Amino acid sequence: MSRRRKKKEIINDIVSQRIDRLFEAAATEFPAHAQRSDRYVELVRRLATRYRVPLGKKKMRFCRSCGTYFVYGANARVRIKDKRTVITCLKCGDLRRY
Repeated sequence: MSRRRKKKEIINDIVSQRIDRLFEAAATEFPAHAQRSDRYVELVRRLATRYRVPLGKKKMRFCRSCGTYFVYGANARVRIKDKRTVITCLKCGDLRRY
């Protein structure tokens, strides 16, 4: 393997660990400071786009329209329609179908 490839793998590993920590922090901060958890989501999105790290299932944790961190039942509604998960953001009204 080339050095460049190893360096990219190391950077992607560090970025994915940072993304996990930011999501954990957003979950713990949401009850007291919802704006802070939204800021953590903004940082996650910036890291993922800058370093081209795929989020996978983690993209179901925030609204892609307004950037709100989802807590199901508090600011997001989850319904299952025709074997698909539909998540509605209660802040902006955006629908996401997975």
